[in-house]
Amino acid sequence: MVAARRLVALLWPALHAIGFLGTPTVGFSQTSSTAQKIPVVVSIAPIADWVRNVGGEGVEVTTLVPPGTSPH
Repeated sequence: MVAARRLVALLWPALHAIGFLGTPTVGFSQTSSTAQKIPVVVSIAPIADWVRNVGGEGVEVTTLVPPGTSPH
């Protein structure tokens, strides 16, 4: 339970920037085909999939640990 709270605390700023703002940030528009994607760096593949599902086409996700390798 504590780990889940820490994860939420770490991800909250990114989630806020991606989907919870009332107005788009400068240079970012969901309707523009030339919109800049928000770069998001995550540690493991399952979190990358989650961020892609939440952020949609508005994010560019980079995974630090490649799929199929151990983060340990």
